[in-house]
Amino acid sequence: MTSRTLRLSALDTWFFRESRPHGSVGGTELDSVFPPPPRTVAGAVRTMIGNHAGADWDDFKKCKETPYLRNEIDLRAEIGWGDDTGKLAINGPWLTLNGSRLYPAPSFLVKSENSGVVRLAIGPSAVCDLGCLHLPILGTGSSVKPIENAWLTHEAFNRVLGGGVPDIADILCESQLVAIEPRLGIARNNAVRTAENGMLYQARHIRPDAKFALEVDISGIAERLHPSGGATRFGGEGRLALVESLPTSPLFPQPPEPLADTKGVILILLTPSDTGGCWLPNSSFKLIEEDGVCYFDGKINGIGLRIVSAVLGKAIREGGWDLAQQKPRPARSLIPAGSAWYCTVAGGDIKSAIQALHNSQIGLETSLGRGHLAVGLWNNSEYPDTSRRGI
Repeated sequence: MTSRTLRLSALDTWFFRESRPHGSVGGTELDSVFPPPPRTVAGAVRTMIGNHAGADWDDFKKCKETPYLRNEIDLRAEIGWGDDTGKLAINGPWLTLNGSRLYPAPSFLVKSENSGVVRLAIGPSAVCDLGCLHLPILGTGSSVKPIENAWLTHEAFNRVLGGGVPDIADILCESQLVAIEPRLGIARNNAVRTAENGMLYQARHIRPDAKFALEVDISGIAERLHPSGGATRFGGEGRLALVESLPTSPLFPQPPEPLADTKGVILILLTPSDTGGCWLPNSSFKLIEEDGVCYFDGKINGIGLRIVSAVLGKAIREGGWDLAQQKPRPARSLIPAGSAWYCTVAGGDIKSAIQALHNSQIGLETSLGRGHLAVGLWNNSEYPDTSRRGI
């Protein structure tokens, strides 16, 4: 099975509604989520695949338990139904600028007034609500601000994985990629072609820059089902996106080579992860205590890891509409992209751990592109007080 990349460019504004329903906000504007939720992207991709195959969607919905054949291919087995994506696997969505992919700025990067961009360090153990833990601290002691809603160029992200920091010019904030456009709307009664009383609403659309696009890698389906491109409706209000079908780029952030100074690895989320409402990567991680300090031991892809500390962003609330069941989805909390876990490796084989974990996925619904991981180096130089670190 071949892999293809679909590049979506905006022909209008886009709107990806936040998890709150229209009726819950009163006079407050509904924000647009950026980047769009994976289910929104998956819906557009499955629609494009079905249209390319010549699907009659009314017939497709009626044949829930039976094959739906198009050109001797069971389309239902290929793209699934409802929450089941069938054979289809999606990676992304990836943000691009001028055709080059961007990656979320890790949450351990902060802007310093005196030193540009610096990395947080892992400090001595301290008591908090989870017990006695090693918490992230600022090693330099200068005033800093977090870097939020920002992305790094490919080269800068590779530098971060190797233990370095990006230049300020390598950091792209949301305002450099999309502009916000407030909109005022009212619900319509299409049967009589009149406005609905009391159904006025406000929303914040996004207008992507002309050089900006979204890319999504799709694989697993039969080669002849891959859409050739064109235009599709995308997101809320069915705004148009131009779609190009491209060969999937082999370019991905490079796995770093461990150094003599390397203590462990940093697991960095490239896409939000659904871990069932827990802040840990999966349910195998259990709390242990050594010398009065708490750690979390578990496994990912067969690699034994000890989580010493973590820098996590604000939880993302994701809901949406279930088209298959015709009802709202319950809102869930996801770990945002850019979040990072600092881990030591059982047995000390850091190189093998990087090979097993880099470019892998964690959590639920990985076929939608959730939980994509990159692995960076965690070096001894990121301990500000070696006499007290207790690791």
